[in-house]
Amino acid sequence: MIDLDDELRRGFRELAEHGRPVDLGTRAVAAVRRRRLLRAVGAGAVVLAVLAVLTPLYLLRGARQPQPPAEVAASVTVSPTPDAPPTPTARSPRSVIGAYADSGGTWWLLDPNRGRYEQLDRGFSVLAVSPRLDRAVVRQGSRLGIRQTATGRLDFVNLGVARAGQPVWSPDGERVALPVPDQRGLFTAALVLDPDRLAVTRIDLSMSPGRLAFNLSWLGDALLAATTDARWLGSDGSLSGASDVVYAVSDLTGHMVLDRGIPTGMAPESHLWVDSGIVAGETSVVSETLPGRVNLALCDLGPRQQNLFQVVSLREPDLAAGQTWTVRVLGLRVLPGRGRAEVVLEQRVTAGGHTVSWGLYLAGPSGVLRQAAPTGAAQVLVVPATDVPGGALRLAF
Repeated sequence: MIDLDDELRRGFRELAEHGRPVDLGTRAVAAVRRRRLLRAVGAGAVVLAVLAVLTPLYLLRGARQPQPPAEVAASVTVSPTPDAPPTPTARSPRSVIGAYADSGGTWWLLDPNRGRYEQLDRGFSVLAVSPRLDRAVVRQGSRLGIRQTATGRLDFVNLGVARAGQPVWSPDGERVALPVPDQRGLFTAALVLDPDRLAVTRIDLSMSPGRLAFNLSWLGDALLAATTDARWLGSDGSLSGASDVVYAVSDLTGHMVLDRGIPTGMAPESHLWVDSGIVAGETSVVSETLPGRVNLALCDLGPRQQNLFQVVSLREPDLAAGQTWTVRVLGLRVLPGRGRAEVVLEQRVTAGGHTVSWGLYLAGPSGVLRQAAPTGAAQVLVVPATDVPGGALRLAF
């Protein structure tokens, strides 16, 4: 006796060897069973009939597969082989777009309790949103303030410096760190802001002589500065191919906790791994730029020997004359298991300083998935939220 279910699967398996993998689903199998009960047809004839009917549909299904988004036609190669990650719970770290700017430059800030974005007054911009989604660092002109996302209360703070860099919230949402950069964006000191008391403390970071920091983030309760040798910096502060990147970790008194370099690479053709400024737990995201390609990897910052785990390789799309393609890391969520994480990234194509197209993606063990941005968004701030209120849960990914 021929098992129709087995024959149907075998037939599609043979087709899949010459085409794309196909999901049989339960409807096709159920339809075969109904035909078997209603019509006394030989099993072999049924199999042939089903394959004859479904083969054109299978081919047509392949022909109708949606094409890659026209906005960013980058070709993505995933490493390692995708497998399904665990489904996160409501209280586990999730990625949420905490704020966005529309094409007119107006900023919209998420009210997590209502799950809605509220428009800010003209002249305000959002620099960073707390991982608890309850507060945001905003700027109005040269003034910096802390805004409550639910009530709209705004408190301005005096930093006491002429220039401050990009603010970064601590993982617990209790403090904000800001670099104190020179005109090139490089620094050796940072400010730590208590958003409750609006008190500011300056910290001189510990790092090896002759090194300057270019990215600031948190490693638990300590400050993590990505540094490079000043001798290899360009006049504009850019890194050269000969630069090496070393992480210098300082506690909140300025004493050095850790001084460790990024491994030189995972393959003979590896060039320079550069810190992205995105850290979660004891893991940072580093990038390597090669001709026509950008590789992203995870860098283990824990007490054991440092390792790199490649996440994804992105290939440059076909560009018109004068167009430029950039990849920027926006967020990171660490998954169970060593070397497993999801990286939120942006691909953008510009020409003459204007955005031609852009897209938001989630790269990880399950592959590279396009993510929806709020309607009209031209720039987004991704937040590694530690506790997503029910009102905003539908916005998490």
